[in-house]
Amino acid sequence: METLAVIGLVGNIVQFVDFASKLISKSIQLYQSSDGVLTENINTEIATNHLFQLSNKLENVANAAGDEALQALCKSCGVVAVELLGALDKLKVHKEKKKWKSMRKALRSLWSKEKIQEIEKQLASFREELNLHIVIDLRRVKKLMGAVTYRPNDSTQVKDLDTTSQKFLDAIINQQDLFQDTRARHEETIAKIADEHTTTRNEIIQEINLHKQDADLAEQERHLAKLPYADGAAFNSRIWEHEPQCLPKTRVDLLEHIMIWSRNPGSPCIFWLNGMAGTGKSTIARTVAHKLNEKECLGASFFFSRGRGDLGHAGRFFTTLAAQLANALPTLRPYIYRAIAEKFKISQQGLADQWKHLIFQPLSNLNKAQHQLQIFGLVIDALDECEGEEDIRLILGLLAQAKTLESVQLRVFLTSRPETPIRLGFYNIPEGSHQDCILHNISPSVVDHDISIFYRHELQTAWKKCDLPEEQTIELLVKKAGGLFIWAATACRFISDGKRFARRRLSLILQGNTALMPSEKKLDEIYITILTHSVSGSLDEYEKEELRRLFKEIVGSIVVLFDPLSAANMAKLLDETEEEIYQTLDDLHSVLEVPGSQEYAIRLLHPSFRDFLLDKKRCRDQHFWVDEKKAHGSLAESCLRLMSNSLRRDICYLRAPGALVCGVENSRIEQCLPTDLQYACRYWVQHLQRSEAQLCDNDHVHKFLQEHFLHWLEALSLSGRTSDSVGMVTALQSMVVSDLDPASLT
Repeated sequence: METLAVIGLVGNIVQFVDFASKLISKSIQLYQSSDGVLTENINTEIATNHLFQLSNKLENVANAAGDEALQALCKSCGVVAVELLGALDKLKVHKEKKKWKSMRKALRSLWSKEKIQEIEKQLASFREELNLHIVIDLRRVKKLMGAVTYRPNDSTQVKDLDTTSQKFLDAIINQQDLFQDTRARHEETIAKIADEHTTTRNEIIQEINLHKQDADLAEQERHLAKLPYADGAAFNSRIWEHEPQCLPKTRVDLLEHIMIWSRNPGSPCIFWLNGMAGTGKSTIARTVAHKLNEKECLGASFFFSRGRGDLGHAGRFFTTLAAQLANALPTLRPYIYRAIAEKFKISQQGLADQWKHLIFQPLSNLNKAQHQLQIFGLVIDALDECEGEEDIRLILGLLAQAKTLESVQLRVFLTSRPETPIRLGFYNIPEGSHQDCILHNISPSVVDHDISIFYRHELQTAWKKCDLPEEQTIELLVKKAGGLFIWAATACRFISDGKRFARRRLSLILQGNTALMPSEKKLDEIYITILTHSVSGSLDEYEKEELRRLFKEIVGSIVVLFDPLSAANMAKLLDETEEEIYQTLDDLHSVLEVPGSQEYAIRLLHPSFRDFLLDKKRCRDQHFWVDEKKAHGSLAESCLRLMSNSLRRDICYLRAPGALVCGVENSRIEQCLPTDLQYACRYWVQHLQRSEAQLCDNDHVHKFLQEHFLHWLEALSLSGRTSDSVGMVTALQSMVVSDLDPASLT
């Protein structure tokens, strides 16, 4: 039985090696499992029991065999068995805790590439030792195997000869490599582990880079959000949503000329489209901006508008352009971010520094090879609406520097009236930096053709109200317009708003001969016609006078407001009812935008109407002329009254003197500081300045400041206008009249 004991020992060693290989393979499958769920891949209880039994068999059979070499081999297998048992025990603990990530980590350390290679070497040495120490006669063993009859009393060594031992003996007889498949599986497993490590490392690096990019973008966004932005500056802002673009088949040659300029690398960097009031400059600017935006080559746009807050001055001009450029050119964002981070309070520095650090230098730092063929456009409309002649000339000089950019080509499309500050600004720009186009010099036949298309589009439903043939009516209206699109637009609104009285209004428009009048006079005629019609009808003198008073108070306030207000806010500011506001403006929809909703502001449809009302020579009917100084003085008084009645300590009920403004919800600020009160706090000093008032001790302004100065500063802080208070206090000081008699100082 000694030979059979040796065979049993060899069989058990092979059985152990085979089970160990399967255990490793199953563990690797579990290690590579993507769903993270422990399934039937490996049952730690069964595996532990089976491995424990095999270990005991090896020990028992080795003691019975009497072969010292094989006994040593069994002990080596036992060492491996102990390691495997320890590993299974760790897996069992992780399974009980149900912590997949921890188990995965344990498997990584347990079945590392080095560990697999170590086990592979041990298995290979086991195989070599088995081949050296099996010295029995194989044929005799084969014959003996076939002759053995198992009885209940046979030794355990004989019973342990199972299928695995039989296969092992057959392989030796046939000179086959029993461990070839196992070794191949192990090599494949090692390769998979190596690939898994490489993949995991790359994924981790990639994820770290993505997190870093996200963090960088978030930091850039945070700094870009600090740039003061003029709401409504962009051509596609909400306030311009209903403003028209050029109709199809109108301005065809001009638009084509502008688009060719924008694409040509050799073009001057500035295109100045200038024309008199009402010639359609803003409509063309919106159309050009829309076309550039569709072609993804619009960098930024800024539409100036006097009387619309930050759109009426240059304070936020370059910061707004920089913010838009950062969104249009992602590669530009890091350079603008760096300028904001490095230059302390760049938004409070001069226009030249803002242009240099926020726009010019970032554009210069772009990769020349990547961007030199790219052309981006800036669209700037109504530069003449910007307050401050010095600022206008400075802006033109700075924009002309775009010609020297090499990394990217910048095209600036600019519109304005041909006013003196702008003409002087272009005069100081080097030749070749700009090209001009004068709208009112375009062939009258071309302009008349475009206006006739406009009439057909706008008056489609009104023709049914008129007795005149359509073509004849259009011809008459075109002559009356005299090349002014604003005249045509105002006439169309006036006729259409008449509804069933459209025919009568058309007759009013067509009265008189304005063909030989200058453009400005034509506008004056249509404006005075509309205003006279608004107070006509069966009214006695008292009613007419009351309407004219309300006109000057309400419309006069609208035309001098620094930021437009809704009817509800106007009513609170002027201490009138909303009904009075709407009734006064009921017949003025052809010159004013009067929304039906309370949340939208009342606006002028064209700045030329403001110019007309404020000019005593143009507005011949003194009932409608608005004295600008008195209008500003009246608004200043209204602001002081509203603030005196509304401001108080801790107006937002924070009950925390040290609370940060950023921690206060916007909804609470809007509730406690409504728009009309915020307007009064922000602009009362400017209205006072424009009224040319003089201040002295114990007057109404002095008394207001004595009682509400700190309350006013608190309101400015809550509305994000703390920095404005410095300039406002300085302005107030400049208006104070000294009580000292100059003669007493001599």
